Amino acid sequence: MVSRTDNKLPGILVVEDELLVRMIATDILADAGFRPFEAHDAQEAMTLLEAQADVRVLFTD
Repeated sequence: MVSRTDNKLPGILVVEDELLVRMIATDILADAGFRPFEAHDAQEAMTLLEAQADVRVLFTD
């Protein structure tokens, strides 16, 4: 899981098991002005959501 930009931006959690798809999605979201977080599976996503209160959107397939 990675946070890549300023923590004042809206947080979006990207849950995707394919690394390349996850990287592309987070790059697009960061370029659009969001603060993407990454998780490779549901367990990692739940751990991040419990620790990170400012995630506002869940992006998954």
